[in-house]
Amino acid sequence: MPAHYAKVAARTADEIVRHFELEEPAQALLRPGMAPGQFVDALLQRELHADAARFLAHGLPRREAVWWSCLAARASLTPATKPAALNALRAAEAWAVQPTEENRWAAQAASEAAKLEGPSALAAMAAFLAGPSLIRPTPPAPGAPPPQPVPPDPFLTAKVVSSAILIAAVTGDPAQTQTRWRHFLAQGIDVANGGTGTR
Repeated sequence: MPAHYAKVAARTADEIVRHFELEEPAQALLRPGMAPGQFVDALLQRELHADAARFLAHGLPRREAVWWSCLAARASLTPATKPAALNALRAAEAWAVQPTEENRWAAQAASEAAKLEGPSALAAMAAFLAGPSLIRPTPPAPGAPPPQPVPPDPFLTAKVVSSAILIAAVTGDPAQTQTRWRHFLAQGIDVANGGTGTR
């Protein structure tokens, strides 16, 4: 697999891991100047799946990271999935396909309606957090300055995406957890390489 992913702007793994904390076994694999793909390979060889997911989530652009969380959330659906979770997933997917402000605020509302529970609601919240402000733009009062945007932390989307992937991986039959991890990480790598993650 390529050492440098097409959708990852960082040229070295160090540039990505400075934004989150690796577990000690993963930290021990990191070498100065290591390319992102090389580091992911090393993590996968040791089956450090959660660290690989956090790394990819932080390395991907926010739109691609949200799309990846949507893929994992959709794979975790069951016949018992509540309508609110389905609506949240659809809202997250809509933003990932067309990242407008209207779709972003719809994702926020759908995530809250699903009580921020489960991969689908987290995917929708990740979409909302990928936008420019946590408050809606409103017309200022006469003579008052316009309200200033409140930008979210730039890596908050990555953190929420990581949680969505992790929860999706451990949801369902425990005997299939490792299979789910491998599947989700293969999807994340495909997205990092410019694919849709659906191959």
